Amino acid sequence: MKSYIAAEELLALGNGDAQFALIDVREEREFVGMHLLKASSVPLRQLEIDVPARVPRRECSVVLCDGDGRVEALEAARRMRSWGYADVRVLANGLEGWRGAGLPLYSGIHTLSKAFGEAVEARLHTPSLKPEELARRRQAGEPFVLIDCRPHEEYLKGSLPGSINIPGVELFYRLANVVDDASLPVVVHCAGRTRSILGAQSLRDAGVANPVYALENGTMGWLLAGYQGVQPDMPAAGFDAAPRNPAAALAVADRLRASLGIGLATRATVGAWCDAQATGTTYVVDVRTAQEYCAGHDARAAHAPGGQLLQATDKYLMVQNARVVVADDNGVRASMAAAWLRRMGWSHVAVWPMFAEPVELVCGPEPRRYCASPCPDVPGVSPAGLAALVRETEVDVLDLDTSLEYEKAHLPGARFVKRRSLRRVLNELDAGRQVVLTSSDGVIARLAAADAGTRAGVTVLEGGKAAWAMQGLPMSSGPESMLDPPDDVWRRPVESPGDPVRNMKEYLSWEVGLTQQINKDKSVRFTL
Repeated sequence: MKSYIAAEELLALGNGDAQFALIDVREEREFVGMHLLKASSVPLRQLEIDVPARVPRRECSVVLCDGDGRVEALEAARRMRSWGYADVRVLANGLEGWRGAGLPLYSGIHTLSKAFGEAVEARLHTPSLKPEELARRRQAGEPFVLIDCRPHEEYLKGSLPGSINIPGVELFYRLANVVDDASLPVVVHCAGRTRSILGAQSLRDAGVANPVYALENGTMGWLLAGYQGVQPDMPAAGFDAAPRNPAAALAVADRLRASLGIGLATRATVGAWCDAQATGTTYVVDVRTAQEYCAGHDARAAHAPGGQLLQATDKYLMVQNARVVVADDNGVRASMAAAWLRRMGWSHVAVWPMFAEPVELVCGPEPRRYCASPCPDVPGVSPAGLAALVRETEVDVLDLDTSLEYEKAHLPGARFVKRRSLRRVLNELDAGRQVVLTSSDGVIARLAAADAGTRAGVTVLEGGKAAWAMQGLPMSSGPESMLDPPDDVWRRPVESPGDPVRNMKEYLSWEVGLTQQINKDKSVRFTL
């Protein structure tokens, strides 16, 4: 088996029907700057955690890339082969080789999904409403319903005045919970564009009688127009109750599947597909809410709320041309998500209404899987033990989460360090001092401990920052002590450094500009 794949070979592979995963192992921030269109971002520091769930078959063909094919991708290939992945190749000369072959590169995050949203608006003529017109209607007292289709936790960070939260594919399913007048205009928004467009078009595809609009440029467009957002203090309203008209929703789901040739799966067929993983990857994705998933789900099913699955297919569906089984309780939400996947270019899609027949369920969140066992030889210290240690002596606490996670919460006095910098930092610290590694749940810290070399006095906080906080011990926030620059992850325009107005304008310009770039790319298979 060859260790490298040339750009032309990868192009042919991407234009075919074979299953393969294309993974960019640079830091997410570097990925956002420039990447291959169909690449998934899995930074080297996350490899042991993200790969087993997203590339479950060890026989699957994997192509790894970085900037030049010389360092990070080679190290990732070495690790994946040691974990049993049999067909791992590195893109020769990385992005430099791809660009040298005259092939296109893209910027941004979840680029293919974003481009799909722009294509939907352009080709299906999804109506939009400018923020100024929305403000005029509000000022004039004209009736309308404003719906924020983002996940609830994102909605709570900031939304528009009077906006009701109904996330993603919940939108059509539960619209009747908040709209009982077919003449009432419905305006759908997200932070930017993609989810607004798909949400509004989903209602139109479902045959909703109401006038439906996507708010142009979403929350960012509203803020850029000079209007104020709000910090919602209300609980979820609209998707926290049973749908009022499930029979009508089921009829629409049946019609939608029939129009696109999407079949229904049974427990037996899903079992057969999953048992045949040696010959091909099958994803089972439960698109219900997190509360429903935790209350009971099929053990084979990953969790991806429907709107987020469509917004980030590169995150959840890393294996190109895989079979995707979209699951929910009765097939309504799964059918809406599956319909969009089919139009996005996923040929092998099926809907599984799990509760249509007896099914064995497990409770709780999706378990994390690891390709490598966290380093067992490094001793751990309990939260209480670390608190006592800090009181008695000088301790270096190093936080190995992303810079964004570090800024949100870290132990008092802890310093942010990138995993790839750990050995260098340890060599620079006072050799006589105790070092404690931390991360959100302690797993990344324990995995990183294997990178510590022979440095003595290194321990790991057991249970990580979550266990520390559960003990009621103090936490800090902000970029107070960073040994590495915070350039590892992509940040939302409103969270990025610099002028937020400029950041939002640049983001929206990038998103709109994807249409022209995608139209020239023959590897894109949108069917609208």
